[in-house]
Amino acid sequence: MIVCSHMIFAYFSSTFFVSELLYVSCLICLFLNFLHVSNLSNDACLVFSYVL
Repeated sequence: MIVCSHMIFAYFSSTFFVSELLYVSCLICLFLNFLHVSNLSNDACLVFSYVL
């Protein structure tokens, strides 16, 4: 959740295309969390945060 908050902050503080990718990946993470696939969503958040 902290990672997603950082991504949202980056999205609003910058107009770079990478920030939009981070924001979209954050939404995907939140959606997976909503589906209660906690392990998969946590791994996805880590992968997105390090790759992007």
